[in-house]
Amino acid sequence: MVRPTVTVYTASSVNIDCFDFLNKTIGAAGYKVVPLYLISEYDYRKLAKTRGIKKI
Repeated sequence: MVRPTVTVYTASSVNIDCFDFLNKTIGAAGYKVVPLYLISEYDYRKLAKTRGIKKI
């Protein structure tokens, strides 16, 4: 039997506890979880170091 797929969108690939918990919970319910990161961890860290208007 093929498991239904759920795509979970998040802003960055930085793995925070609540996002990890969400993915595990959905997976435990029998779904295949596909996380989709809109910003890579490298870009997230780079943007976090910027100041002022660039940060927005």
